[in-house]
Amino acid sequence: MARYWARLNSANVVEHVAKIEGFDGKSDAECLKYLKSIYRTENFKEGFKTDVNNPRGSFPSIGMEYYSEHNIFIVPKPYPSWILTEDKLGWKAPVNYPITYNWTNTAENKTAEDIALAEQKYVWNESTTSWDPA
Repeated sequence: MARYWARLNSANVVEHVAKIEGFDGKSDAECLKYLKSIYRTENFKEGFKTDVNNPRGSFPSIGMEYYSEHNIFIVPKPYPSWILTEDKLGWKAPVNYPITYNWTNTAENKTAEDIALAEQKYVWNESTTSWDPA
């Protein structure tokens, strides 16, 4: 079975994901020694191809970041104010996305104003840490 290792730059951003074969049952140190012989660096973290209970949160891909404090790979934080989700798989705004109108598909007598409110889109405003109408 293949093992996957993310090569990180000095900012812990994934630059490459190496797939190595024939290392089942071998220690991490042996894998790192092999990778160092090829890439001339030891700045690797193992990634796992599993969708359920992935010990590193997500499988690494180029541009993702490795957060050592949580031992996870994650997409870059979109805004400084955003926070890690509880499952540590993504980021969320510090305030919830606005719900301006709540109606069901079976609601009768929807006006154009009702529909416009329900379809209103918002964009994140980092300077005010709030959602603004798009």
